[in-house]
Amino acid sequence: MESNSFKYNSLEKISVKVLIGDKEYPMSVKTSDEPRVRRAAAVLTEQITKFKANFGAADRQDIYAILAFDAVFEKLQSDEKVIRLTENVSENIDLLTQLIDS
Repeated sequence: MESNSFKYNSLEKISVKVLIGDKEYPMSVKTSDEPRVRRAAAVLTEQITKFKANFGAADRQDIYAILAFDAVFEKLQSDEKVIRLTENVSENIDLLTQLIDS
C-alpha cells in the first residue's frame, strides 16, 4: 500500500497561502507544485517591489498589467526559442538519417 500512496502523492492537493505584492492569496495546488508556486509568488513580489522603486507611485493595476505583459512577452520569446531549437534538432536528425541510409 505504501507504493500506492507514493505513486499518488504528486496528485494530492494542498491549500497554501502565498503573498503577492502586499496581499495574501489562498490557493489549492498539487503537493509537487508547492515549491514552484511559492517561488513564483516570491519572484512576482520581487518584481512588483522593483517596479514600484523604479517608477514611483504607479497605480497597482498598471503595475500588474505591465508585469503580466512582461511575463507573456518572455513566454512568447521562450516558445519561439523552443520551436527554433526543435526545428534545428529535427533537421539534424534528418541529416543524420540520410547519412546512415547512404
